[in-house]
Amino acid sequence: MPITIENLGEEIDFSKQDLLQEKSILTLILQNYIDFLHICGGKGKCTTCKTKILEGMELLTPLSPAEERLKRLNRLQADERLICQCQWSLEKIDLSSQAVLRLAVLPENQLPHLQYVPLESDLGKDS
Repeated sequence: MPITIENLGEEIDFSKQDLLQEKSILTLILQNYIDFLHICGGKGKCTTCKTKILEGMELLTPLSPAEERLKRLNRLQADERLICQCQWSLEKIDLSSQAVLRLAVLPENQLPHLQYVPLESDLGKDS
């Protein structure tokens, strides 16, 4: 069950046991020693872990109340999630298959000490 952070060139593969522990996507990433901005400590208040989901949105748990509030305020787009708030949705994943989650760190949430690769969709855009 890989999670690919597209613009960091990182891929994390999880065992079924990891998924059954019902941890947030952010927790799974941090446990694999990948730096990821999360100022509020996973409470869904700061939006620093807001991430663009490129593939696999349907495999995640529904929006949390914090995400619903941000969506109402137009601070969370349809293809974005707070990864501190979402988990793999165990009801939607066939544990015998290879589910994939591809995401990208948004420019405003990129850490200065990491090197990010532009997404193909970003190429050709003015800086």
